Amino acid sequence: MRRLPLFFRSGWLIAACLLSACTTLPPAQLGESWQLKGRIGLWLDNQQESSQVDWLQCGDNYSRIRLTGPMGVGGAEIIATAKTATLNYKGDIRHAANAEALASDIGWPIPVSALRHWLRGRPAPNGEIAARISPNGQITELQQLGWSLQFSYHNAADGDPLPQKIDGRSDFARLKLIVKQWQNAPQECSQR
Repeated sequence: MRRLPLFFRSGWLIAACLLSACTTLPPAQLGESWQLKGRIGLWLDNQQESSQVDWLQCGDNYSRIRLTGPMGVGGAEIIATAKTATLNYKGDIRHAANAEALASDIGWPIPVSALRHWLRGRPAPNGEIAARISPNGQITELQQLGWSLQFSYHNAADGDPLPQKIDGRSDFARLKLIVKQWQNAPQECSQR
């Protein structure tokens, strides 16, 4: 059997090191105010959309979700408070009672208020659940609100591990989210 040169054999190690440099490990303890950055993809029928996501969550009363396309082109921003939600999509501004209605307006029919909890590896407080829990106490599979979700976690040495990857499916859609960076208590939340 012919052996490859050392630099080819160790290529997977170099690739793994480069890929891991693109991901920021989560903070040890994540409070109720946080920010994540990553990529999100949604498949509906034969249509696929993907976007970069920047999600800012300031407690229970404020969310800002920015979706941008490749190279920062296009995008949408949803800002939700306890009373209302606003969508800025291609310069068009719309208002609704909640973020779910606005996400549907741009072709993303996902339960935004539940996703906020799922992002942290938790079930949403409303709705029945079925879950598979790892020996470490992490939810690895969750069924809630018509969605079936699978979670992969960062390896955290201390504190609560946070999801790095979420795969979700419903009867009408598939969702994939990869978290690149978590931040605890962002400065912007102190201004809210």
